[in-house]
Amino acid sequence: MTITRLHAFLIGILAVLLAGTQMPSCAVDTAPPPPAPFDASPWLDRIELGATTDQAAEILSAYLQIDTTNPPGNETSGALFLASLLQAEGIPAQVIESAPGRGNLVARLRGATDAPALCLLSHIDVATADGATFPPERGPFSGARADGAVWGRGALDMKGMGVVQLLTVLALHRADVPLERDVVLVATADEESAGSGARYLAEHHWHEL
Repeated sequence: MTITRLHAFLIGILAVLLAGTQMPSCAVDTAPPPPAPFDASPWLDRIELGATTDQAAEILSAYLQIDTTNPPGNETSGALFLASLLQAEGIPAQVIESAPGRGNLVARLRGATDAPALCLLSHIDVATADGATFPPERGPFSGARADGAVWGRGALDMKGMGVVQLLTVLALHRADVPLERDVVLVATADEESAGSGARYLAEHHWHEL
């Protein structure tokens, strides 16, 4: 994934999240009034986007070096990595195993109301990779940073987006953005095969989502 794309995704998700978490909820049986135009720029100005993008590239490089090829997955190692970054900044995060070694991450920023939460969803596992098809020194689990990009299996599907979502949550927390509703970060196991991680969370931990 290119650094430029990481930066663009980060700005886009932040703008959408800022708008969505500021708008109050309304009853489903009433027509909502037209929302007032939302200007995200004051909040974006409080977030050091350049430094955050640099951190995103650094985190993605490390995340790609964690082999979560499915099968067998071994997503717990990736989930623990993401959880450690959140917990280091005071954001509660838990790793829930849907099967031994098949970890799923759930973390939450609390909002001011009980309006339906906004969920940022990614998956930790990656498809199999043939190292011979990757350029020299930019293998599937190298996390190499070269030519303005971060290289590795899952950079696009979907560890890159997972890191952007992680940094979005960290940025909202760092800027102390007042949230109208909760923001929930979820990263699941086994998306590339049977979807068992998401199914397990929905069936056994729905109240935490």
